[in-house]
Amino acid sequence: MKFGTFALTEADAMQKKEQLRAIKNLSSSDYVNLFLANSWQGLQFNLTEVQAYDYNQVCERMKVPTTIFRPNYNYALLLEDGNITMQMGTETKRVYAPAAFFISAGQIISVQAVSENIAGTLVVLENESLNRIFSEMELLKILQIPPMIPLSQVDNDIVNGIARMILREYNSPKYELQVLIALVQALLYKLVKHSGINDLRTKNHLIAIQFKELVYKNFASKKNISFYTSTLEVSENYLNRCTQQIFGKSAKRFVLEVAILQSQLLLQDLHKSVTEVAYELNFEDASYFSRLFRKITGLTPSAYKHQIFPDQETDDG
Repeated sequence: MKFGTFALTEADAMQKKEQLRAIKNLSSSDYVNLFLANSWQGLQFNLTEVQAYDYNQVCERMKVPTTIFRPNYNYALLLEDGNITMQMGTETKRVYAPAAFFISAGQIISVQAVSENIAGTLVVLENESLNRIFSEMELLKILQIPPMIPLSQVDNDIVNGIARMILREYNSPKYELQVLIALVQALLYKLVKHSGINDLRTKNHLIAIQFKELVYKNFASKKNISFYTSTLEVSENYLNRCTQQIFGKSAKRFVLEVAILQSQLLLQDLHKSVTEVAYELNFEDASYFSRLFRKITGLTPSAYKHQIFPDQETDDG
């Protein structure tokens, strides 16, 4: 079985390019229209609060790699077999089963590759389901855990057992939403437990997470580390120790990577020039922006745009 090898008609390809120009925050139905071949026929796709799908069947229809995007929904992916390469924020990782992912709305992601033997369950949680799910306050910790959670084989059996129950309930002719919610709560409890979040609550971890939140709110206008050290009331050396420990990079590198990540979203606009993107992100020197983009991504901004729109003339000025 090969993934991502189906042929699109020229009209379909043009339609998808037009959608990419306009959409950067994607709903679950946007995801279907942009990245899956033809339709989700046979997968019982419904815009309900909670959805569940056999991930192997999703991958059979998926065009890989996807462009980077922000989902405006949440999802858990329980990987039972195979491996997947995903970009999550500024990091790209190949992850082997057994493992679990929890991606909350607003995170920047891309599926880069999936193995032919991929197997697992995808559980989609629309935002309107969260009030019900988070009626148990302990589950709010799911929003603070790392997006990828390695699992032991024993933990994998338990977590995927719950996921298969969710899938069976969702595919039943008259599924009950309250049953789905209860099963999802049980699944999230397990993910929180196995994430080790309670062991990570050191001062360094808290500073790193607060820094990350500040960066995502201010990266366009605040690239100087002094803003973050002043806000967090820590020294630059201490902040760098925290970010190196938690993220594996300096604070300055983290800020610049987030800015370049956002530029990748902006460059998906066919008619927006590289210079315009640089200035929109408050890089005063467009040539510096281009050099930084290449250093971080391995491509020039123009090459990145041509990779997305290979048959189109782009505004690269």
